[in-house]
Amino acid sequence: MIRLFRSLLLILFLCLIAALPAVGSPIPLETETFTGCITYAEAGNPFGVNQGETFNWTATYPENIIGDVEISYWGNPNFALNITIGSYNFTADDDVHLAYGYPKFIFTDGELTGLDVWEDSFSIGSILYAFTTNTPLPTAGGFNPDFSTFSIFEYTDDGAKAVVSGNLFCSACPSAVPIPAPILLLGTGLVGLVGFRRKTH
Repeated sequence: MIRLFRSLLLILFLCLIAALPAVGSPIPLETETFTGCITYAEAGNPFGVNQGETFNWTATYPENIIGDVEISYWGNPNFALNITIGSYNFTADDDVHLAYGYPKFIFTDGELTGLDVWEDSFSIGSILYAFTTNTPLPTAGGFNPDFSTFSIFEYTDDGAKAVVSGNLFCSACPSAVPIPAPILLLGTGLVGLVGFRRKTH
């Protein structure tokens, strides 16, 4: 009788174990390739890109993301980012504010529609550059990927100027309009504001 009771307990225990989700089972991930376009490129820029060109970049994230949400990276192995623009390459671990949760992945209805990244002071020869993206705050209609932009700035004695800029999401590059020099010099303020905003988070 005792043996039968023990056998029943063992069977019940094994059934309970089988019903539990496997501990440490991998989370289903999705790796998606996006197309970005270059709307401005300074002639002779060191990255070898031209105005009007497109480029591909990839992002990896869990499949089960729902709704409108901004997710911090924090070195999470379920997230990855690889952006290559000409000779320039950015991965999630390159973000200057990695310790503060950057880069950030922005989702609308579970779809990746924006990034918040910043790599500061990487050098080519003796010249320093910065890479940053800009995704405006969401409106009532959610995040708009049409306004998720990027810029590569060159630091100069006068501050900073954009040498390459464009959009992270597009199927074809629109006809680009040359950016006036005063607008390019606004890069100084933009880079400074990005740094200030991040330091206050």
